[in-house]
Amino acid sequence: MFEYFPFDKFSFNAPDLLFIFIYFFISFILLNSLKKADKKIIPVFTCIIFLHSAITIGYWYYTTINPADSIGYYSEASKLGSEGGIFRQIGQGADFILFILAPFVAIFNLSYFGSFFVFSTFGLGGYYYLIKTIIELAARQQASYKTNQFYFLLLPGIHFWSCSVGKEPVIFLGITMLLFGFLSKRAFHLIVGVILVGFVRSHVLLIISTGVVLGYVFLAKGISKAYKVMVLLASSMILYLLLPFVMQRLGLDELNTTNVESYVSQHEGYNQRGGGAVDLSNSNIAFKMISYLYRPFFIDARSVFGIITSFENIAWVVLTWQVFKQLRMKILDNNLSESYAPLFFSFLLLLIGSSSILNNLGIAARQKTMLFPMVFLMYFLSLWWGKTIKAQTPAKVRLAKYKHYEFNSRKNI
Repeated sequence: MFEYFPFDKFSFNAPDLLFIFIYFFISFILLNSLKKADKKIIPVFTCIIFLHSAITIGYWYYTTINPADSIGYYSEASKLGSEGGIFRQIGQGADFILFILAPFVAIFNLSYFGSFFVFSTFGLGGYYYLIKTIIELAARQQASYKTNQFYFLLLPGIHFWSCSVGKEPVIFLGITMLLFGFLSKRAFHLIVGVILVGFVRSHVLLIISTGVVLGYVFLAKGISKAYKVMVLLASSMILYLLLPFVMQRLGLDELNTTNVESYVSQHEGYNQRGGGAVDLSNSNIAFKMISYLYRPFFIDARSVFGIITSFENIAWVVLTWQVFKQLRMKILDNNLSESYAPLFFSFLLLLIGSSSILNNLGIAARQKTMLFPMVFLMYFLSLWWGKTIKAQTPAKVRLAKYKHYEFNSRKNI
């Protein structure tokens, strides 16, 4: 990806200590913020902080003895600093990561090790906004949750990729901020999330935006038609303005069937490189989607990491089973909520787009950091909806118990 510029992967200096301190200081601020929202979350987020920190160090060491994109990013930032440059010209994809990283290396002389804690902070922020979204949705829907339901956030694979020097931590934070801003109606968080996702992977922003429009405008219940029309018109204009940036990012001169097929074939070839390569070129899209979500499984495992990922994919089966089980009931009941519908269609479109060029299970495991926020939020919404259905009673009984239910809402949900 970049011309290698030599540097010491094991160096450690004073600025590293400063940024590690800043990392834990930010962690404390986030923990204190969640404490004010719900004290039950403190043990969960404390575990997340320590696990995320440990995996950050572990991933740094892993990259010192194995090839990794993080090496290329830091090498290019070091090269830029040695030439007297401080800021990389802002751009999409890798250029945006270098735009973030280069000032830390050039101004603060941050080492390769210290750089991981800068990007690990982005990943930790993603977990914060994911939990924050759950708390706010629960308050809005008068729903309850158990602390142990949050322990899916301790899946090591998501932490592994959300602490690297690269795109995954930034887009993970961007997607969680985007969803938090949209579902909680916070304009600032929505705008920052859109900016982060758009600069890292503009095509992902286009896909998520399309999914939100499809779910919110066409299928979500309880929203006025006038508001839906306004959202549709505004979204169409935004998508139209975003399309040229996406085409530039994907290297497409013109949007037509031939160019798209050429792009898919080219990236299927790229994904064949590496130890996780599998031949799915003749497989249908349904099999590719299943492979993207649940493989590598134990029969595919070729290393210790493959075995660990296989265990983690069991958790993905549990999460998605709950989501799809309740989805079937929601469709039959014609009751897709304004929160659930946009999440589901964003997830579905992103899954189809990502799995269509799947030929590498390692890349799939990394890119699932983009899907995880949507799956996790749908998991909680599905649990709450299931409890609501079970608690339904005839209209006369509901009317008689209304005041009692309102007074004791938390106990009855």
